[in-house]
Amino acid sequence: MKQSFSLFPAFSMIVLLLAAPITAQAGERLRMAPGTIIVGGNVSFNYANSGSSQMETGPAVETWEFNPSVGVFLRRGFALTASWLWMHRDMGDESDNAHAGAFGVRLIGGQETFFPYFGLEIQYQRLSGIVDLTQAGLRLSAGLLFPLNTRIALDTGLKLSVLTGNAEVDGDELDYGTATISFGYFGIVGTFDL
Repeated sequence: MKQSFSLFPAFSMIVLLLAAPITAQAGERLRMAPGTIIVGGNVSFNYANSGSSQMETGPAVETWEFNPSVGVFLRRGFALTASWLWMHRDMGDESDNAHAGAFGVRLIGGQETFFPYFGLEIQYQRLSGIVDLTQAGLRLSAGLLFPLNTRIALDTGLKLSVLTGNAEVDGDELDYGTATISFGYFGIVGTFDL
């Protein structure tokens, strides 16, 4: 299937470039004291359509994702995190849904105008619909937080998930592994005191 151009990463980068001067002027530190709650997430939509004069390419694929996350800082810059992912994909007359949960840690560094971070989570995923799939593995994330003030920051980066498990196709169980990388991830993060 030919990959289509997605407007979401391009839109995210434009917003990020426009927001960078605002965050540079803000010059404020994001709250990360022990006990501070961090809440964030993202919503995304992707549309892929292929075409060929040589062969049948199949229907267009529309994908919606909703990925909220929450955590608590145990030390400044070190948080325990939990996240949930809901995904719905339509492919012509067929569709499937995925639910995934993850638990892990996030390390956040501090600079004057941005905060680099790295996260590591254990993830469990269940996909049902066209194929029934159950997987578990690791999800790595890395990115930058650009604070708008001491409580809210723009979040951009990338995620890599490496999962293994079983797929059920026509009643047969098969070993099935997945590696997924997401570039241009864009979301928002807020911090709140207990």
